[in-house]
Amino acid sequence: MVAACALDDNIHDQILERSLESFGSKPVALPPVGAQAARAATILEDAAMTCLTLNAYFPGNSALSLATRVMTQRLLETVGGAPEWGVISTALHSAGSGDDDAASEEPWASLAVH
Repeated sequence: MVAACALDDNIHDQILERSLESFGSKPVALPPVGAQAARAATILEDAAMTCLTLNAYFPGNSALSLATRVMTQRLLETVGGAPEWGVISTALHSAGSGDDDAASEEPWASLAVH
């Protein structure tokens, strides 16, 4: 639970920082979940598991914090600004909860070779 709070804080700090850099700009909307969502989720899940493994060999949570920082920066670049924290927080906490059809599917199902 403490690690999850640390990650939330890290992401929140970066979104706040980006918001302050672009003071006066409206928050950007996150794009709708598309066909590639399951593939993206699989890639991020793999990255997170790798970071957790590496984190055991680094002091504190430095590996996980660095990876979270890099992935959050990439998200902010991709969406073109800072979304509202509440939107990001809801998305992070509902991921994998089974609230939608995409979350209930196996995330690697779309990667099958046809």
